[in-house]
Amino acid sequence: PGTPFIEIKREPIPATAKVSIEAALKTSATAVAGTFLSSNFRRLYSTAKIPDSSPHLIRNVEKFMMKIGKDCGITQDEVTKFVGDLQAECLGAKNAHSPSSDRMGILLGDNKVYAQMLWTSTQKVRGREFCSFINQALREDNQDYLQDLVPVVRAINSLCVGRSQGTWPSGGICFRGGALPDKHLSFFTPGKKYRVPGFLAT
Repeated sequence: PGTPFIEIKREPIPATAKVSIEAALKTSATAVAGTFLSSNFRRLYSTAKIPDSSPHLIRNVEKFMMKIGKDCGITQDEVTKFVGDLQAECLGAKNAHSPSSDRMGILLGDNKVYAQMLWTSTQKVRGREFCSFINQALREDNQDYLQDLVPVVRAINSLCVGRSQGTWPSGGICFRGGALPDKHLSFFTPGKKYRVPGFLAT
C-alpha cells in the first residue's frame, strides 16, 4: 500500500512512434464495451487448445494476420512476408541473440516456446509488431479475429501465466518504459489495481 505500481517518467516520443500509437488507438475506437465474463475471448478461450504442431501454430498466426491485416489496410503479400520474417527470427536466422535452447525447443516442436518468441518478436509490418495486433484483437473482442488467435494466446499463456515461475523483483515492483497520451496519465495513481483486455507486458 502506498507504493507506486508504475513510475512514470516523461520522455519525448519520436514522430514515427506517435504515428504508430495513434494508428493503434484509432483501430481500437470501436472496442466492445463489456466485461471479461461476457466476452467472446472468454467463451473461445475456455475450449481452445494449444496448436499441436509448429505448422498449425503458424497457420493460426497467418489466418489471424490476414483477417486483421485486411481491416488495417495491409496487403496479403505484406502479411505473407511478415509471417515469414517472424518464422525466420524465431528459428534464429535473423536473431543471433536468442538463446540456443529456445531455438532448439522450437525445432523439437515446443509450440509454447515458439508462441512466446512470436509474441516478443521485433519484426514489423506497417510499423507495428505482432504483439500490437494481438492486443488490438483482444481489446476489440472481435470474434472473427479471436477464432484463430485464441489458440496462440493459449500457447503464450502456458509459459507466462504461473506465479511459481522465476523470481520476483525486490518489493514486488517492476519498472518499465512506455508511451501513452498525456490525458491518460492521471489514471495511474499509487495503489491502484486495474484490469486490461490484453497482454500487459512487464
